[in-house]
Amino acid sequence: MTFLKTSNLIEVKHVPGTKRRAPRSYYEVVLDLIMTVDGRSLVVDAIWPPLADGENLDEIELSRVQGSTRQSIAAAFVYGTE
Repeated sequence: MTFLKTSNLIEVKHVPGTKRRAPRSYYEVVLDLIMTVDGRSLVVDAIWPPLADGENLDEIELSRVQGSTRQSIAAAFVYGTE
């Protein structure tokens, strides 16, 4: 999500320090994670900007998918599951 920082789409958040902890800064990115089971794999897509209220998942543009990963979940199924 480096493009969010370089395009100034997100701002730095600051947490003041205390006697025991030094002050710190961080970025907060709000996005949607869409999980889909595809056969014996779990597919996770990161969508930014997040879906608006009432927005249909089928109507999103592929350009909003910022990242995707596929993980095997075959070990969670009984042997022989298709």
